[in-house]
Amino acid sequence: MFVTAVKSWASTHKGVSIQMNLSNRIETIKVALPTKGSYSEDACRLMETAGFICRRKGRQLVVVDSERNVEFYYLKFSDIARFVGQGYLDIGVIGQDLICDSELPVYEVLLLGFEKVTWHYFCSKKNNRALFEYEAPNIATQHKNIVTKDMVRRGLKGTIIHMNGSVEIAIRLGIADLVADLLCSGETTDENGLKAIGDPIMTSSLVLAARNPREFLSTSVNTFIDQVGNVLNLWQPTIKAHILRRY
Repeated sequence: MFVTAVKSWASTHKGVSIQMNLSNRIETIKVALPTKGSYSEDACRLMETAGFICRRKGRQLVVVDSERNVEFYYLKFSDIARFVGQGYLDIGVIGQDLICDSELPVYEVLLLGFEKVTWHYFCSKKNNRALFEYEAPNIATQHKNIVTKDMVRRGLKGTIIHMNGSVEIAIRLGIADLVADLLCSGETTDENGLKAIGDPIMTSSLVLAARNPREFLSTSVNTFIDQVGNVLNLWQPTIKAHILRRY
């Protein structure tokens, strides 16, 4: 996990001090962090290293850093994109793929550079056809908009079958000819008899996202972004080494 690499970095840089510049402002910033998995821990560690109090206790979903006027909300990824785009949150940690899928006014304001994933089409291992040989395939996915945009780009005709999860079983059930999903370790698709086919749909990393480009954000929000960016500049060798090990 990326956080292990970060802890190692922190142990060898004990003299590094991250200076905060947000304590004198009045505006309260609302920041969303992912609620589950390694993404959540990595994002929390990043914010902590930047000097913020954001670590939750138990099932706590809101953590208030009253000294710096920042509120951290723990949400599902899909809700982060929606609530940032609708203006309920100032900033959120989210994947580039979910920004693409949301079709809301959400802009990347800082590339975090870790937790990289790739989207692919998958077919049965028993099938030897190339992607372009499929005529009007049914494609199962959780994220319709990502796949729709890619189909337009490729000139691929077909029907998208939306599923809320377990898309890997769609071909075996006869629901779909292809599956469009993330490729992380590859274990889930491999164990369910699937293989990647064709060029990747897209590659996605975690980013800080906001409703507007940086030039239209408040001074306080931009200061928050800069503070996190300063930590990333210190972490870059660790992040790059982590990505190379995993991918």
